[in-house]
Amino acid sequence: MDPQSDLLAPLSPNQKREKLAQLLRQRGQQQSRQFPLSFTQQRLWLLNQMEGGQSIAYNIPIGLRLHGLLDLSLLDRALSEIIRRHDSLRTTFQLNPRSGAPEQLIHPRSSFQLQLLDLSASHGPDQEQQMRRLASQESQRPFDLASGPLLRALLLRLA
Repeated sequence: MDPQSDLLAPLSPNQKREKLAQLLRQRGQQQSRQFPLSFTQQRLWLLNQMEGGQSIAYNIPIGLRLHGLLDLSLLDRALSEIIRRHDSLRTTFQLNPRSGAPEQLIHPRSSFQLQLLDLSASHGPDQEQQMRRLASQESQRPFDLASGPLLRALLLRLA
């Protein structure tokens, strides 16, 4: 009998699932993993290459206006946790030096950082205009597919 089977035998099915999930998390945190690009990723990469790394065709800008108190550290931790759970948000595209074909490289960690700009010093139409200009600029900024991250968040403090 396998010695590992003996160790797992007294565990309940839930405990076995948790042990497997823990092992998979540890393995995923240790190294980057490489895979071929999906068809959608190939299209994204090709468009980006054709436009000299300046393509914004796949940007999905979303603006939200939040009212009330906001715990910045909690928001940062929540966004970081979403990125940790989703491989696609920790993926970059690299050329394989042997084949010359692009590959996706899934990183164990992300370099995501919530960016905060404080506009509370300006007021009224000036502040609104500045907010719209910054949001527009951010939505038009291309992503660097080779270095990532492929998710950005800009928080504009108005008051």
